[in-house]
Amino acid sequence: MGCYLSRSGLWNAGCHLAHAMSYSVSGMVKDYKPSDYPQNQAIIPHGMSVVLNAPAVFAFTSSYLPKRHLEAASLLGARSENVADCEVGELLSSKLKELMKNCNIPNGLSAVGYRHEDAKSLAEGSIVQKRLVDNAPVSLDVLELEKLYENAMCYW
Repeated sequence: MGCYLSRSGLWNAGCHLAHAMSYSVSGMVKDYKPSDYPQNQAIIPHGMSVVLNAPAVFAFTSSYLPKRHLEAASLLGARSENVADCEVGELLSSKLKELMKNCNIPNGLSAVGYRHEDAKSLAEGSIVQKRLVDNAPVSLDVLELEKLYENAMCYW
């Protein structure tokens, strides 16, 4: 399996929170410069910014649609038999983190220059992505988004 992480196994009707959150992550970049990109300006590539949020997001949303999240975990290669609904979020999140490590994705938002103090600004920047936020399986506000950013700071 190549190092390609996408939402195809998670939502085929459109993307939601991880994608909405990515706009702030990419748009408020400080000084992160991926080694395989030109080094003349800071950038967090869009796909990376989505993946950096995904483990936190899907750990959170899994309780609202556990069967769909379990299917996604299975499609990503996780052992999904005999998993209780309350364990699905951790299973999917763990599988995403494993894939991130295998693909040399940075260890959360702190690895690309963000700090816990940035979570509020990041959340305020993403809550305005209304179409994407509203596509999530749960309604949430800016404080819950802030908590998701805090949970995405460091994974391992």
